[in-house]
Amino acid sequence: MKNASRAALAAIVILALAPAALAEKPLAPWNPPDYFAPVKYAQIEGMKIAYLEAGEQNAQAILFIHGFTGDAQNWWDQYEYFKQNYHVVVIDNPGHGKSERRRDIDYTMELDAKVAAKLLDYLQIEKAVVVGNSMGGHIAALVAIRYPEKVEKLVLCDAAGANDLRWLVGLKPLLTGPVLGAILKPTSGNQYTPQNGHLEARQAHPRSMAGTAEEPLYLDALAKSIRSLALDSIKAELPKIKAETLIVWGDDDPTVPVRNVEIFHQLVPHSTVYMVHKGGHVPQMNTPEEFNCALEAFIKGECMEGCKQS
Repeated sequence: MKNASRAALAAIVILALAPAALAEKPLAPWNPPDYFAPVKYAQIEGMKIAYLEAGEQNAQAILFIHGFTGDAQNWWDQYEYFKQNYHVVVIDNPGHGKSERRRDIDYTMELDAKVAAKLLDYLQIEKAVVVGNSMGGHIAALVAIRYPEKVEKLVLCDAAGANDLRWLVGLKPLLTGPVLGAILKPTSGNQYTPQNGHLEARQAHPRSMAGTAEEPLYLDALAKSIRSLALDSIKAELPKIKAETLIVWGDDDPTVPVRNVEIFHQLVPHSTVYMVHKGGHVPQMNTPEEFNCALEAFIKGECMEGCKQS
């Protein structure tokens, strides 16, 4: 994590100090590009929350939760794969993607977890397999802790929440300036090999905010989210998780080190570990076929070893 984190911080500092970055620009209206699938909206906790939905309504449900600076397109490959046999829901976390942003909202992991659980209620889904990557793993774990009745099974993919991230609080002042390009460079959407041509589309949406009236609102949401992510560790509460849990991790994750796997595995009672070779921080995007195979095997209660790729 150190190299990636320091590189990200250096990029942010460089742009923050650059005269061009500090120059004021007119704030144009935001005109976001479309996602790969139609976006739906729900009014939850006083916010307009965006989500994608596909599959049969009475089929087994899967809720996918993305990470910091991500959006629903982080789960593009899973949406396309699982919609054939499952009720798939992919949320844009508060302050992210196409969900509403306002300065009066205090973006926290607790809020994100509450919104995710209430989205399931809104969709009349009694229980779901809840899958979260990175910050989304932190949120997914909180859903399992705070709303156990909503979680059939839990999947923590390169999850945050168990390690000490207090140093991230120092990024908050930098996130309030016009440095969106630097913030986006090291985000999860760029930490994968674009095997399927989705890279450009995934980058287009967050980059479309640069120089628009939406940019300061987005930066404010990111600043508040990173503060909560850093300060609100769930390590002490992990033993409260009752759901059967899959801990899936890229063995070369540069962002949340592999040593965190053992922390989650020791503290989450009913947990199984599946390592993805060269999966990076976002194995669902780096190695979607293996990730999807392992996830489906876990959901079905089958052996995952047959999913291994060379």
